[in-house]
Amino acid sequence: MKIKFQDTINVLKELNEFKKEIVYSQDELEEQNDNIDDIDDIEKRFKMTIECLNNIDKNDENEIMKKLIDLHLVYSDFIWQYEQMHEMIKKMISKYRKE
Repeated sequence: MKIKFQDTINVLKELNEFKKEIVYSQDELEEQNDNIDDIDDIEKRFKMTIECLNNIDKNDENEIMKKLIDLHLVYSDFIWQYEQMHEMIKKMISKYRKE
């Protein structure tokens, strides 16, 4: 997953450099790269949570609820990552075309 995000940032960065009017600041690009670095951690948390849910005592309702909440939070983090990338793409769309 991280590679696909990085590929997207690379394309956006290249388009950004091509434009005379800069669409993204260097800070924005660095922030996105930092966000992408977080994806590895999110994927690890996802794998651990799924593994726990696969091996959990199905009678332990409290533990199941905790792990389901963990899974929910992991998905929320994934969604946030996609939303950030989506916003970057929308910004390029709105600024790229010459007026």
